[in-house]
Amino acid sequence: MKNKPVKTNHRTSRAFSALFILVILAACGSVEMVPPPDPTRLPPDAPVQSGEATPGATAPRPYDPQPGDDSLQRGPVFLDESGVLLMESYPPQAAVRLVGNLPTPCHSLRVRMSPPDAENRIRLEAYSLVDAGVVCAEVLQPFEITIPLGITSGNYHVLVNETEIGTIELQ
Repeated sequence: MKNKPVKTNHRTSRAFSALFILVILAACGSVEMVPPPDPTRLPPDAPVQSGEATPGATAPRPYDPQPGDDSLQRGPVFLDESGVLLMESYPPQAAVRLVGNLPTPCHSLRVRMSPPDAENRIRLEAYSLVDAGVVCAEVLQPFEITIPLGITSGNYHVLVNETEIGTIELQ
């Protein structure tokens, strides 16, 4: 019985060699990767509230503006969906749902909400913050949040980043 010569695909061999070299180089790098922030946890330096809650006040949420935000670089958010939610409750309640992506896992979501103005417009400003000195994977970080508006009656226009996303009519 005669053995047949094994054919090798040189392109596959070169691609495997190049990939192996890239993996070795990446493993030898001295870049410190920072784990992505957990959007469900407050940062360790967040203020702790004690005692009874003030009526109408809410506990700080991870997407609320935080002390120290001024030292971070501001970035965009990429909104895929936004809408107004009306809860079937008594008294009626309204919220805004935002679904989108942050530029990287190292960006933190922030949403600043203004009280209703003279024309009954509620404005929400969604943006991201990042420490400019941190090296981070260049992949989008998805998020989905629901923001209670804290209103129980009235007619309002809701805007996110200056785009009207809906109206609310609560009796």
